[in-house]
Amino acid sequence: MPFFSGKRLVLLGIIVILLAAIPLTIYLLSRQSDTRSRATKSTTLTLASPPADETSTQATPIAKNVGDTFSLDIMMNPGSNEVIHTTLSVNYDPTKLTFVDFQPTAALPSVLEGPTNTNGNALLVVSTGADITKAIKTPTKIATISFKATAPTGQTPVQISFGDQTTVTSTMTAADQADINVLSTSTPAWVSVGGAITDNSPTPTLPDSTSPTPILTLNPTSPATTSTPNEPPVCTALNVDRVTTGNVPFSITFTANGNDPDGTVSKVTLDFGDGPVQDVTSDGGIGTKTVSAQVSHTYRNSGTFKATATLTDNSSGTSDPAICSQTIIVNQSTAAPTSALLPSPTPITQTTMTPPGPGDKIIGAGIAGVIITILGFVLFLAL
Repeated sequence: MPFFSGKRLVLLGIIVILLAAIPLTIYLLSRQSDTRSRATKSTTLTLASPPADETSTQATPIAKNVGDTFSLDIMMNPGSNEVIHTTLSVNYDPTKLTFVDFQPTAALPSVLEGPTNTNGNALLVVSTGADITKAIKTPTKIATISFKATAPTGQTPVQISFGDQTTVTSTMTAADQADINVLSTSTPAWVSVGGAITDNSPTPTLPDSTSPTPILTLNPTSPATTSTPNEPPVCTALNVDRVTTGNVPFSITFTANGNDPDGTVSKVTLDFGDGPVQDVTSDGGIGTKTVSAQVSHTYRNSGTFKATATLTDNSSGTSDPAICSQTIIVNQSTAAPTSALLPSPTPITQTTMTPPGPGDKIIGAGIAGVIITILGFVLFLAL
């Protein structure tokens, strides 16, 4: 059989085509992967009016009056990017508007700088934080900025726009530069402020010069009126229904006794020393000169607590809480916690599997090419 038979020539041609096609396929896959990994200038920012997030123009501005406070939503359309960081610089006319607030939304929760306000420019720097998987991939509201209208704009509305410092950063690979700005375009807002600042204070009226001047006549026999100062109530004792030492939970009943020398007691306040405070405004003689108010309380934490009682009279006078007090000592319960009897949980080992990327496809194509070449030579020699 001749070495270069018809079948061998056909097989040899197929092998040559495969050897040429495999490197070309690897090159095209590499170019496709590189194109997809690069960030592009396709992200837009818009200052929109809530709640419908409508845009405004110089011909159709947002209408406000002097004294109104209003907000604008900052909407981001990431385009083909996955946004993880942005610097928002917003310019406005400080002679017509006053900056109020600048806050991010949950889409970019990590505040890296600001908000700051300097001479008609508000600045806020935000990001997704350490987790880049939360990158913005769809149109989203990323922040809200608020202003107060302080002066009328007349026939020409004022513009609120993004400044030169505004940047947007996307997720990137080593092929991208760290400082790439993927912001493509931005849309400003237009605001028309109507009305004027008015002074509503009354105009003083001068007296008629022809009116007779009133003469003040003093009665020397009229005695000066004096008022008797209020005497505060007195708390005489803070009694308890048991010993003041116990274990958690420790329940105890307090009884506050006292009186008001020149009026009535309107309230008894019990401060238990562990945080809660309770007012007694009925029963126990409240509304009379003498009171004996009773309150129960349960201490649920261990420690030493100082309970006090304060009386308030009908003239807002109060007693000295240091006079009516009790020291409560609560010990930790000696019962063994149930959790000590439970077995320790067995740790579960988790295996993280990395999904195949473009590099795996290239390696797979190369391996397939080598295998096909070897099989081709074997068949070539066998025929």
